[in-house]
Amino acid sequence: MATPARLTVRTRLLPDPPLWCWEIVDSVTGEVSESCWERESIAFRSPEDALRSGRLELIRIAAARPGARLVSRRLPPEPDTPSSRSA
Repeated sequence: MATPARLTVRTRLLPDPPLWCWEIVDSVTGEVSESCWERESIAFRSPEDALRSGRLELIRIAAARPGARLVSRRLPPEPDTPSSRSA
């Protein structure tokens, strides 16, 4: 897994059912490190709820690493998913 400073959270609209999930992504490589949908099949009714939950998971990951600090970043949406959001 990437260092916490390189990780960011983005939301993604699932096609069926039309719900939102969060993904923790390496901001340098674009690789997905964690996904609430892939890991536990958890989804949310709104992108805001998904983002809030993803941020909490990112804080948990950073807290588990001594000396880690969180940096707020934004990633552009993925080209094929105009509904993606990031924080």
